[in-house]
Amino acid sequence: MDVKAIFISRPEKNQKKFYNGKYKAHIVKIQVVVNNKGIPMDIRGLYPGTKHDITIWKHSALDLEGSRLFADNAYVGVPNSVLLTPFKHASLYDSINGKRRKTSLRFTRFERQWNRVHRRWRSRVEHYIGFLSRFRIVGSKFRGKRIMESDLLPSAIKILSNLDAWYLSEHSFRPIPSVAWFPVPPSH
Repeated sequence: MDVKAIFISRPEKNQKKFYNGKYKAHIVKIQVVVNNKGIPMDIRGLYPGTKHDITIWKHSALDLEGSRLFADNAYVGVPNSVLLTPFKHASLYDSINGKRRKTSLRFTRFERQWNRVHRRWRSRVEHYIGFLSRFRIVGSKFRGKRIMESDLLPSAIKILSNLDAWYLSEHSFRPIPSVAWFPVPPSH
């Protein structure tokens, strides 16, 4: 799961609502959920550029039915067992034994392994967002008027996602080996 920023032209009204300081531009965001084969499962949007990824997640109300999602560092600390996040940085707290470390601030072996597995699985959503970005309506500045009232951009993204789902059903990604042996990390 990840959020994609789509650049838009400066709106006539509510400019502060769409301005994002990270990109130093006016944007809207879409939330993308992709399965382990890289096929899009859900696309939600459009959200104003000032909304944080966690806020978008809380308002999306996805029906996951016991599923787990690999999310990026923006979701670290969300009290939800559905989101699996990487270890953001090494800490003095040992996540395995629950005790304070006496050594330097380096990741434990478990944390390094978890981050490696996490990167591998999260690459699916990044590949999909890269696929969407190839199309000008998503990858370059959208210059339509009244973007929040219009269905043009969400409809185009859903058409592209259906095209991508068809393509990926014919040409799948390289399979990732099973990681059933790998324990789910404790919430951090």
